[in-house]
Amino acid sequence: MSGKPNSFIAGADIKLIDTFKTADEAEKYVRDGQILFEKLEKGNKPIVAAIMGTCMGGGLEFALACNYRIAVNNKKTQMALPEVMLGLLPDFGSVCFSGPLFGRKKDLQRVSLAKSTRTEVIFCNA
Repeated sequence: MSGKPNSFIAGADIKLIDTFKTADEAEKYVRDGQILFEKLEKGNKPIVAAIMGTCMGGGLEFALACNYRIAVNNKKTQMALPEVMLGLLPDFGSVCFSGPLFGRKKDLQRVSLAKSTRTEVIFCNA
């Protein structure tokens, strides 16, 4: 999987939240995303995320759900879960997917700080 130049996947438009009329609608949206990402992770065909540029929010969660990730090591490739700065949790299961990659302590730091991190920090110095 690969995105457009300078952006892998920037994540969801935060204005999407305003479109939900009920909590049930929002819950269904989140659950559908969790199911999709779980299928990616557990599918019988390997999926590679080729990351170059912005990889934020749901985009980072998507990359973590893939079996393999290849990221360009440059200053344009930034990864973060910025939704936590708005009081939202990464809701598609990224913390569950990334545990084996980084360890739980690093996961909690990344999720709680919402800090944009360069590629070599995420994939090499985890």
